[in-house]
Amino acid sequence: MFRTIIDYYLTGKRLLISVFFLLFSAIGIFLFFFFFHLRKEDKAFFERAVPVAATVSEVKVEEKRDSEGNVKKVRKVYVDYEYEGREYQDIYLCNYEAGMEEGKPVDAFCDPENPNDVEVYYDVDQHYNEMVIISLFFAVVGALPIVLFTISALRRKE
Repeated sequence: MFRTIIDYYLTGKRLLISVFFLLFSAIGIFLFFFFFHLRKEDKAFFERAVPVAATVSEVKVEEKRDSEGNVKKVRKVYVDYEYEGREYQDIYLCNYEAGMEEGKPVDAFCDPENPNDVEVYYDVDQHYNEMVIISLFFAVVGALPIVLFTISALRRKE
């Protein structure tokens, strides 16, 4: 039975198609575990993080070129805040979000183990669930033709 399936895949264009779909599926599986790991790290950060009242100290505008040569402006936000009596200044927070202007307050979360690590809260589950769904789509779309090829090979044997 397995010999029939292997012979089926190793003939003609099926080999190229099979390799393509196996890679497609492998990418999806890799992305699934990668996003799952990132989600776990971010959830752990927000579980141990403490809220701090931060103030936007600077919004730096950088120009970046994409692969087509188009210029894109990226705004990076830096904040000042105090944690356990110590002041932290010009700490990178995130890329610009609506309303983040110099001198305005921002609700941020600071890692007590590393007070230089500061983040704006976001719904970790929602953010990563979308990415996990995309990675599972890759895995399923890649595996589906392989399953169909296998069923076809088994039917031919009968």
